[in-house]
Amino acid sequence: MEEFIFLAVLGLVAWYWIGSVQAKELAVTVARRVCEQHGVQLLDQTVVMEKMRLRRDSRGRLLPCRYYQFEISIDGEERRQGGVIIHAGRASELYLDLEEYIMHEHH
Repeated sequence: MEEFIFLAVLGLVAWYWIGSVQAKELAVTVARRVCEQHGVQLLDQTVVMEKMRLRRDSRGRLLPCRYYQFEISIDGEERRQGGVIIHAGRASELYLDLEEYIMHEHH
């Protein structure tokens, strides 16, 4: 019985870790793409997970919903905020704090 519990916990830790790595890679990819589209610079090393919670997907399954923050620069000096939400293996929401407005996208 103890072996089963140990393996179950180990499996959950591995599932969480792999999912976190994949979600961060997706967050960086999405942030790069949207920054290129809007002509702003993504400050790569600033993409960090701010928080995580469980949220239901379209099938009703509880899955991790990860909120990533990052910094962008419009002119190479001033820093502004951006963020992306990764849920169910895709970017579900994105925002950029640009000069005259805050852009929100839902996917």
